[in-house]
Amino acid sequence: MTVLAPPLRLAEAVGVLSLATDLAMGQPLEHGLRTAVLAVRTAEAMGLSDDDRVTVFYTSVLHFAGCTAESEIDAGFFGDELAARPQMMAVAFGSRLDLMATAARVAHPGLARRARAAAMA
Repeated sequence: MTVLAPPLRLAEAVGVLSLATDLAMGQPLEHGLRTAVLAVRTAEAMGLSDDDRVTVFYTSVLHFAGCTAESEIDAGFFGDELAARPQMMAVAFGSRLDLMATAARVAHPGLARRARAAAMA
């Protein structure tokens, strides 16, 4: 006797992708799912339509999807990209000066300043 599993829903599939992305981005597990819950609650409080709330859900649960595409480049630039990423995300929408100063501080923290600059270059 063959037992068939129920079909996988799109929300379940993107939920799993979100968990994998959390790990790859160095975020706490279920960060993307918590983001989606908060975003949908905000959309409901704003009185958005059902279609708009669906868009809010998928946009928020997948907000880091694709961000890991350059992890190898980030690892070369920062050394430990998972350790550097939270600090860099904190200044991502700030000034270029803040971004560069933070990058210079968090990249290859175990190296001397000149060696860090060379590694970043």
